[in-house]
Amino acid sequence: MGSLLKIPHKLAIGFSLLELLLVLAIMSLLVSLAVPQWQFQQHRVHRQLAWLQLQHIALVQATYHQQQGTYAQTITDLGLPAADHAYSYSLTNFTDDFQIMAQVLVPGPQQGDSQCWQLVFHSSAGVYAVSQSGHQHNKCH
Repeated sequence: MGSLLKIPHKLAIGFSLLELLLVLAIMSLLVSLAVPQWQFQQHRVHRQLAWLQLQHIALVQATYHQQQGTYAQTITDLGLPAADHAYSYSLTNFTDDFQIMAQVLVPGPQQGDSQCWQLVFHSSAGVYAVSQSGHQHNKCH
């Protein structure tokens, strides 16, 4: 009966320590390649949501102007929130037009997005993005 419990070394079932370390090394390499891409996609989604919010605020501002004959002074006057989880929004009025700016919240999920730090919608000049250093970018849509 004792001979039935003995398993020869070559028939042993399981993994060696070297095999487990090799699998862990490969998995960490794959994760290190995937995480930056995942973060980039997260920044991109939050930017797209911010652009949609800027367009929504502009539409509400135009409706307000049509009904009241003047532009609203703040975003809260429009009945909209001045911030979300990633950006804070501000409104600037000029003589015949207005500008809405989305600024990255720190701390927040977008704080690593230094290329597209501010998103700006100008009612007559269109939309553009500004980095932390002040340079304009067109790749922030």
